[in-house]
Amino acid sequence: MPVSQRSLQNLILWQKGQSGNSQRNGGRKKGIVTLIKEALEKDEIGGVKTPDGRTIKEHYAEAIIGHGMKGNAAYMNQVMDRLEGKVGVDLNESSNKPVVYVERANNPRDRKPAVETESAPKAVGSD
Repeated sequence: MPVSQRSLQNLILWQKGQSGNSQRNGGRKKGIVTLIKEALEKDEIGGVKTPDGRTIKEHYAEAIIGHGMKGNAAYMNQVMDRLEGKVGVDLNESSNKPVVYVERANNPRDRKPAVETESAPKAVGSD
C-alpha cells in the first residue's frame, strides 16, 4: 500500500541522539505509588507536623510493629513478609518429606474440622 504525501508531511525527523519524547512522561501526572512514597518521607500531613519531627513512614512502621506485638496476626504477617519475603512451599520431588495437605472448613455451613492427611486431596466429583 503506497504512502500518501499527506501522511509524509506529518512525519517529524529527529536529529541523531535526540529523544522522540521531549515531555518525558507525556505530561502525565504522578502515579499513586509515587505520591504515597513522597508523602511517607514528609514530617507533616495536611499542614500538621508530626509532634516529634519523625517522618510519617517512621510513625507508620512503629504502628504496624506495635499492632503485631499486641498479637494481631495480620500485622505480624505483613512485617515478616516485608522482612523475609513471603513463605513459599517447596514441592521438590527429591525431598523425602511427605507433603501435608490441610483441609479447612472455609464455608461457615461446612462444619468439618481441619484435617491433616499425607495424600493429595480427591478431585471434586471423584468418589
